[in-house]
Amino acid sequence: MRSRIRVIATAAMLVMAVTGPAAASHTPPGEPFVPEYVETETFLHCNGATKLSNAHATVDGTRVAFDSTKPTASYTEGAGCGTVDTFLLGTADHNPIYDFPIRGTFTGNIDNITIRFWAIDFTASRVLEEFTVDLHLVIDGVPILARNADGTATPAHAPTITSETGISRLYEVTVTKVGLNSLTDHTQEHEVELTAYTKYVDGSGGLVWVYDAAEIDSGLVFNDTTPSPVKIPRNA
Repeated sequence: MRSRIRVIATAAMLVMAVTGPAAASHTPPGEPFVPEYVETETFLHCNGATKLSNAHATVDGTRVAFDSTKPTASYTEGAGCGTVDTFLLGTADHNPIYDFPIRGTFTGNIDNITIRFWAIDFTASRVLEEFTVDLHLVIDGVPILARNADGTATPAHAPTITSETGISRLYEVTVTKVGLNSLTDHTQEHEVELTAYTKYVDGSGGLVWVYDAAEIDSGLVFNDTTPSPVKIPRNA
């Protein structure tokens, strides 16, 4: 009997040794919490059956969402959709009719967020080789990048990056110093709301943001280890 008890006890200790570290915090007990920034790529998805998300936004106010599922189908196979964006601004925050708002969640600490949006532009940005864009970023209802009382948001202009075909071009900036670094943030599911506003009739004030296809895999990279050369620090 004693031998059997020793075997059971030894087995229990082995199980604890194997499972214990996985369940434990990455910060040792009694030590100050150390944020854990996990690089996570996410992707935008169509918000309805039609190719133009503005149509769904007008009818039911739905926003384009993001998650970690990478699109694999090609636009040549009919995949993907888009949002028409002009220099006109909605008076309400995150207006899905006039602007380009997206929404999704991320669980964990957040140090930075890289925005990677593909677009088909047909205005002066083709000549200027620059996207003239403002951004408004809110996480858990708290502004990270501010929108002003006059409706303008945080300037976040960036050079265009041309695709292999030359049809679409990439807008890429990294929001830095997000500051969600607490133990609570580490375990919390954060609601992320981001809106892009194209600017100027003679700038990027006329384009189609495109996404949800293998070649146009627009989305966000949380805790990007290779951030964009264009960095926009938190200002709210």
